[in-house]
Amino acid sequence: MAGSINFRKFLPSNYTFTTGTIPAKLAPLFGPTGFTCTNAAAKLDLKNYGFAVLPAGTSPGDCGSAS
Repeated sequence: MAGSINFRKFLPSNYTFTTGTIPAKLAPLFGPTGFTCTNAAAKLDLKNYGFAVLPAGTSPGDCGSAS
């Protein structure tokens, strides 16, 4: 499609994980108790960059859920 951009970032091969989980090395940042889910400044930054700020939790659709 003309004019569209598709951004993709793949995890390096040293990040091993099971589908539907957050890699252990990334959990402190992206897990339900991680920085991006619990820190007010991080949430505001994400919102200001146009990302949806989700409630922290482990259910599908929550911040920190890999589902």
